[in-house]
Amino acid sequence: MTRTDDVFNREMELATRMQNAAMGGYWNGYAAGLMRARFGHVAIGDPYHVAWSSIDAPGDQARGYRDGYAKLFGPVTTEPTAVVQVR
Repeated sequence: MTRTDDVFNREMELATRMQNAAMGGYWNGYAAGLMRARFGHVAIGDPYHVAWSSIDAPGDQARGYRDGYAKLFGPVTTEPTAVVQVR
């Protein structure tokens, strides 16, 4: 298992646990951000990525999306590259 796989799996487990505990919107967005960073537009379509990536996008789900995406890829952009960076 690669480091990226390890980080992705650990963070998805966290998001799943937290969705049931509190702030469901944030953690739904966080999981979506992880999925987009890991699997690209196949997992989360471009329209959602563009809408949730904007730094001024309102709501917990957009904030969670940006945080989840950044966990694997780095700062959110509208044009991700094929390389996934793990911090």
